[in-house]
Amino acid sequence: MNSSGYFGTKDKLPPLISLRAGPVVCTYELGKLRYIYHQDEELLRMVYVAVRDQEWNTIPYSIEKENIVNTQNSFSIRYTALFKQKEVSYRAEVELIGNSDGEISCSLQGTAESDFLRNRIGFCVLHPIDSCVGQPVEITQPDGKTYAGTFPDLISPHQPFLKIAALGWHTRTGFEAQLRFEGDEFETEDQRNWTDHSFKTYSTPLRLVKPVAIKKGDQIWQKVVFQPVSNLPFVSQVKIQCIDITEHGTVPFPALGLARNALTLTPQDISRLHQVPFDHYRYTINLAEVDWIQDFRRVYADARLLFTSLELVVEFGHNVWQELVELVTELTAKSTQISSILVVPLWDGKNSGQFEMVYDVLKKYFPAIPVGYGTQQFFAELNRNRPTHEAFDFVSFSVNPQVHAFDFRTIIENCEAQAYTIHTAQSFVDSTKSIHCSPLTFRVRDSAYAHDPRLHTDFAAAYMLLSLRYLAGVSQLTLFETHGENGLMPAAGDESRRKTFPVFDYLKQIKLFKPTLLGLTHSSNPRCCDCLLLQNEAGEKRYYVINFSTQKCKIRLNESDRILQLLPESISLWDGKEHRVC
Repeated sequence: MNSSGYFGTKDKLPPLISLRAGPVVCTYELGKLRYIYHQDEELLRMVYVAVRDQEWNTIPYSIEKENIVNTQNSFSIRYTALFKQKEVSYRAEVELIGNSDGEISCSLQGTAESDFLRNRIGFCVLHPIDSCVGQPVEITQPDGKTYAGTFPDLISPHQPFLKIAALGWHTRTGFEAQLRFEGDEFETEDQRNWTDHSFKTYSTPLRLVKPVAIKKGDQIWQKVVFQPVSNLPFVSQVKIQCIDITEHGTVPFPALGLARNALTLTPQDISRLHQVPFDHYRYTINLAEVDWIQDFRRVYADARLLFTSLELVVEFGHNVWQELVELVTELTAKSTQISSILVVPLWDGKNSGQFEMVYDVLKKYFPAIPVGYGTQQFFAELNRNRPTHEAFDFVSFSVNPQVHAFDFRTIIENCEAQAYTIHTAQSFVDSTKSIHCSPLTFRVRDSAYAHDPRLHTDFAAAYMLLSLRYLAGVSQLTLFETHGENGLMPAAGDESRRKTFPVFDYLKQIKLFKPTLLGLTHSSNPRCCDCLLLQNEAGEKRYYVINFSTQKCKIRLNESDRILQLLPESISLWDGKEHRVC
């Protein structure tokens, strides 16, 4: 499974440099501090510098003049980061210092080298979900006043903490720590809204007018200081010998579908797609477009050839009633081929009372078709605009792991965050309503950066398998697209036409296994190894065990005496009898 790059890709996994600041340990990776720990408890997930343009694009950077001094109990790192993309050119002089008493100081001197518009420039601090959820927090405001808060369990729709000059919190093991911020006003958001597995404290409050015009030569200075308040004992971290993966019940396996794209489906494409789970075919109708009926009829014909139903996403324009009449007229003779209808937009202030009317009309003519409330965008949009009525049969939102960052380690970490979207949706949606995820993609859709070549590798297959695990509880899940650069297989004319991508190959295996149940597994170290458990009607189990480490790894399944040794960067299959690398 290995190639010249990490986990079947062409890209290398950046090395981690181990650092120690007295009783606190962390790692350094390409300008970022990651995984700040005391003993076995993670205190901070990451500290890094970000430049976001007026469209919230994260500007890539390169590092120059990097100087690392790493001693037994302290460290100092200095480097220059050059952020460049299109009109943005920005230079940041960064200093990261760890002292023997556990204090870590991060400072930034930034200078604009061009004129551009920005939404954010400065430090971001990520707080780990597992060790922070439910823990008390004390916020000191810039004026010196304080207030108390708590890291939320369910995903907070809006920022849980505002106007931060200092943030103190207690860890699960009883230690007290503090962050101090200088150079700007900071606030904290719940990044699980975008399926990032962290809370984020950042500068430039969202309430302020943006974008901000930056002129060449403009400068900023910021400083973030992490400091243990309690006396932390100086101990060595225990090296993990074996990772435990345990089982905690099952839920029904969801209906799986694929999204349509604009490329023509050939007979070979259709034949291949019969080999993967294909319970529905996602298609978006924009009722404001004059030729939507002709396009819909082509898609309807494709769905019949694919032996599947249609998951319709219906976008209404300004003439809602006229468009609704046209929609009902067109669907009447084709309704048996439709599995669900998601109606968007839902929270346009001008149409705030019209969703119920649309729902009532659709249910009158198509009572057997579930009609949903939701968004084609992130969970944040659904969470911030929760339904205030019962006129819906399901809620829906999309998921991808690369809203804020694009590196391998972040994508791996973010798989776990998907489960919180389900738990939070269940808290405000009646149990009689279902939850759909549509679509699951590998990157943000409908942007210049929508394609990621890693989608065609084993790494993306591992992400897909774990997404099945962590989205446990959805009744319907749409995966990627049928074919093309964002699909399961190449488009016609592609040089690799005779091949399919690993995501296709694993879905083919899943269809042959015919799962009916999805196991709720837990890994003691999911950043290293994790697992998808499937069970079929005959009671047979299939474990897809993923080793993200670049080293061999030992795991123990469900507290048994059986120890499996996994190859580096691999997906292994265990059926209770035989263990093999896929």
